[in-house]
Amino acid sequence: LGKKARTFDLEAMFEQTRRTAVERSRKTLEAREKEEEMNREKELRRQNEDSEPTSSGSHVVRDRSKSSSRDTSSSESEESSDSSDDELIGPPLPLKMMQEPSNHMEEDILGPLPPPLYEEVEEDDDDDGDSEEEENPVQKIPDSHEITLKHGTKTVSALGLDPSGARLVTGGYDYDVKFWDFAGMDASFKAFRSLQPCECHQIKSLQYSNTGDMILVVSGSSQAKVIDRDGFEVMECIKGDQYIVDMANTKGHTAMLHTGSWHPKIKGEFMTCSNDA
Repeated sequence: LGKKARTFDLEAMFEQTRRTAVERSRKTLEAREKEEEMNREKELRRQNEDSEPTSSGSHVVRDRSKSSSRDTSSSESEESSDSSDDELIGPPLPLKMMQEPSNHMEEDILGPLPPPLYEEVEEDDDDDGDSEEEENPVQKIPDSHEITLKHGTKTVSALGLDPSGARLVTGGYDYDVKFWDFAGMDASFKAFRSLQPCECHQIKSLQYSNTGDMILVVSGSSQAKVIDRDGFEVMECIKGDQYIVDMANTKGHTAMLHTGSWHPKIKGEFMTCSNDA
């Protein structure tokens, strides 16, 4: 047999909470009134024991004192009721819930009741979530417009953007390196140049120099290349001696390259890393 899922009726929960609060306030008020009545009776007994009745005038004074004590007790009871109303903790209930009685069965409520401030805490959490979403820096990125650049049929493994942001170079597992010029691009969004600088080796990394006139091409081979911004080869690194174990005694790499990067300050210098280290 499947278990019945718990259902929570918020209106019934708040109604039960209100009834509990009213019942507690009433009991507290009755206890205070009883205690005050006992104190007044004790005080009157002491006054009767101390002073003996001598004349009818004294009886009149006593009657007046009793009536005044009753008036003061009634005023004190009203003040205590007001104070008990002020001592109620939590936000006031909606007028709809105060006027309309609850028509739901209390037997349908399963599980413990939530605290009186449950709904208020949820509203505060929602406000905090909205403020966090408004302060999210990702939403400040101007991404209302976009285009799709078709590089090829295989994975695009390298991207390079020149410092001015006018050109983009892409490389992939199809061995191709393509040049994209945003200023001269038409509605077809095609690259203005495509080449294979490293023959049959996958492109690992592409990076423009700080001046934007050269591009460092790192492929799956052991030799990195430098080409200019139009795709013409400028230089190629030498290949290391594969029969020398100590890499300090050879000038080039002997295994597949991973990535490379230009020197941030010195023009014409770059570094590479590979599996031979």
